Amino acid sequence: ALLFTALPGSIHGQVVSLDEGSFTVIRAGQRVGHENFSIRRTPSVSGPLLVAKATVLVDSRRVEPTINADSAGFPLRYRSELRVDARVVEIYSGLVTIDKDLKVVPDLAESWTVSDERKT
Repeated sequence: ALLFTALPGSIHGQVVSLDEGSFTVIRAGQRVGHENFSIRRTPSVSGPLLVAKATVLVDSRRVEPTINADSAGFPLRYRSELRVDARVVEIYSGLVTIDKDLKVVPDLAESWTVSDERKT
C-alpha cells in the first residue's frame, strides 16, 4: 500500500498551459522581430494564479512583460523589463501590489506609512 502525506500549507495541483504562441513583427514589409507568449494557470498558496508572459524582440530591443492575476482575471502584479543590446535599461514594477484578499502588500517597497488624514 502507498501512503501519501500532505504537508501543511503545501501547494496542490500542477501548472496548466492555457494558451501560447508566437507572432512575427513586420515593419514596411520586412520582418523586424517576433513575439512569444504564454498564459499558464499555476498553483499558489492563496489559490490558482494566472501568469501571462511574453518576450518581444524588435531590432536590438527586448521587452519582457509579465502579469499575474487571480483565477477571475483580476490583476495582482505587473512587471516589465526592457533590454537594449542585452543591457537592462528599464524595469517597471509597482511599489505595492494587491493580494488575493484585496489587501495592499509590498512589491518593490519595503515599507510605507500613511498620513493621519489618509491622503498620502
